[in-house]
Amino acid sequence: MTFRQQILALAIAATVSAVPLVAAGPASAGQASARSTSASSQKWRYVGYYTSYPKCVAAGKAGVERGDWLEYQCRPFILGPSFFNLYVSP
Repeated sequence: MTFRQQILALAIAATVSAVPLVAAGPASAGQASARSTSASSQKWRYVGYYTSYPKCVAAGKAGVERGDWLEYQCRPFILGPSFFNLYVSP
């Protein structure tokens, strides 16, 4: 593989990996994992992503306290250990 092909491959990989961040929108106040319930027995709705587990937990707890949802889960995001997706159960 030539140097030019390597640069092109890296550019494509960076673009593809950035698409979920753009689609998810800006990071919000937080996401967290909640009570353990199997995903198959409940419908979980994606809310957003957060740049740390404590932020995710804070957002999840805030939504429960406001009555926006009953339960929440913070799941690690594929981009790395410092990104978490918030899923909620109505």
